[in-house]
Amino acid sequence: MGGREVDSVQDMVSRGKVLEWDILMGYPMEYKKLNSALLLTVFILFITTILVLIKVLFSGAKVFEWGSVSDWLSSLSTFFTLVVAWKAYKAAPQWIKQKQSEEGFNHIKTLMSEYDEIVSTIMRLHFEILTIKRNDRQYNILTDKIKHETYRAFDLNAKLKSCARWNIKYPNEVNNAFNRLTEYYEQSLFVLTFSGISAPDQPDFLTDNLNIIKGQIETDILFFDKSIQNIFNFPM
Repeated sequence: MGGREVDSVQDMVSRGKVLEWDILMGYPMEYKKLNSALLLTVFILFITTILVLIKVLFSGAKVFEWGSVSDWLSSLSTFFTLVVAWKAYKAAPQWIKQKQSEEGFNHIKTLMSEYDEIVSTIMRLHFEILTIKRNDRQYNILTDKIKHETYRAFDLNAKLKSCARWNIKYPNEVNNAFNRLTEYYEQSLFVLTFSGISAPDQPDFLTDNLNIIKGQIETDILFFDKSIQNIFNFPM
């Protein structure tokens, strides 16, 4: 029973690394495609304008002709459309930069919200993890809950690393705080696995480590008690 559960812990660590890799590889390409589309539109409109002007000014007559009013209106309309498209193309980089900044900030807001939820769950489950017995009817339910939260912690770490997509930097304290959530749940699974079947000194060692990690998480809470802009470094 204990061996299979320890293998399960190692399996979750392995799956978490795969999950992290999958998330980091999903870099969006929408902005690059939008920029290319605008450039192509400007080029096509430019060529169209040139062709219309040639038709108007040199429409197959031996004598030079200025063309009809409708031809000139069509040419001017195409020209002004070209100007608008060119301005949109020139403004696209700034728009893309602004959009990236907004999405990056929203990513951090979601990230910290999920972090707070996981920390809240840890504080709520901690006493039960330390006191539950293997013959308790809630033992398997609690174990499944801890496994689920372990996956959530893996997922949160992957999302933290994906901040690189928006060129968002963060100090080592943030990385360490997020890693501690995974460390806490892994230690919790060991406490539950060996509860009541280990030598007398082993349960104390495992629970002591769990209490230490919980204390570090409580210190991390104080670190995050400030504005997001004072924790994460957003690109200018």
